[in-house]
Amino acid sequence: MSKKNKYKRKTTTKKSPVVIEGIDKSAFDEEAYSSFMSGSRRIEPPRMITDKQARRGKIIRTLLKIAMIVCTCYWAVFNNILAGIGMVIKPESQIHQYGVPMLIATGIVILASVLVLKNKNIPSIITGAVGMAAVLVIVGNMCDVVDALALSDENFQMMSDIYKKRHNPTMIVALFQVILAVVQYFSYEESVKRAKRRQKKLDEKYAEAPKILDDND
Repeated sequence: MSKKNKYKRKTTTKKSPVVIEGIDKSAFDEEAYSSFMSGSRRIEPPRMITDKQARRGKIIRTLLKIAMIVCTCYWAVFNNILAGIGMVIKPESQIHQYGVPMLIATGIVILASVLVLKNKNIPSIITGAVGMAAVLVIVGNMCDVVDALALSDENFQMMSDIYKKRHNPTMIVALFQVILAVVQYFSYEESVKRAKRRQKKLDEKYAEAPKILDDND
């Protein structure tokens, strides 16, 4: 046999994918599955932090929670809730119709504070944004009404300016909610929880794959 024929490369035919009941066996990476089961494809948790870093993060989150609670109690509860109740119990007021909407919008802002305290970070941001937007729209409508009537207090200060100073700082509550939610979301503890959830889903995915293939063999 000639040297040319001796080292002649063997020709192979490419196997077509085997599809059984809608499952493509060729898409199942057995090597990746074996590597995963051996531990090389495990999701690595976030890097460990020192006790000092953990204490610092806990202190920052605690201070943000205290600041948010104080702001919520002062602007949302004391200013907005009491003002909404005052508008409701005074039917003769020109802004009587905004009492109930103010209470509902402020209740949504307070709910966002409760959610972020329970580590429901993304829902709290969405809820707080909706509540804050509602409060600003209501205050804007109230100011339009009193400006049209040229209402002022005994010191000749326009009522619209008073409403803006009293209710618009509710945005500070929403700001603290967002800051606290972001800090908590990217904290070490929450990152570890998310890594564990992803690992659990990955375990379930690879655990079901061989069962499906065995059932269809």
